[in-house]
Amino acid sequence: MRIFNYAKIVEDASKKIDPDATHAQREALNFRHGHVWIHGLPIGIEWAKGDTRTGVGLDGKTWSRKMMGAYGRLKRTVGKDGEPVDVYIGDHPSSQIVFVITQLDSDSNIDEHKVIIGCTHLAEAKKLYLSHYPDWWEDQRLGEIRMMVMPQFKKWLKS
Repeated sequence: MRIFNYAKIVEDASKKIDPDATHAQREALNFRHGHVWIHGLPIGIEWAKGDTRTGVGLDGKTWSRKMMGAYGRLKRTVGKDGEPVDVYIGDHPSSQIVFVITQLDSDSNIDEHKVIIGCTHLAEAKKLYLSHYPDWWEDQRLGEIRMMVMPQFKKWLKS
């Protein structure tokens, strides 16, 4: 049985992200990503752990967040928002536990799903997710959190 050092694989792939990608390139997903396979899942990493992600909110104000985990998209998937499913990668990517967070919109309807891999328990996954959002997010945008193991998650992705 082959053992993978997923943490090293994620770290190495994160170094390949284009650090000079413009906001427009990032929005269009038209820039160099870090590419990894974790537990058979192809992932394009857009932001490395430790990077500062910036953007403009619906209110027109600029925001920035330090990335507490690598962030990207699950390739060959389509989420509720019509884009590849978003994924955060925690500090334990060899873990077979997956958390699927239902993110709500401002009317408390399902907006999209965020996937958390690389966490070993619910509190760790929730903390990683919420670390990327403002304080009010938990009360207004955090929906259900489902925990599953990797084979269950792969079936969920197909449904």
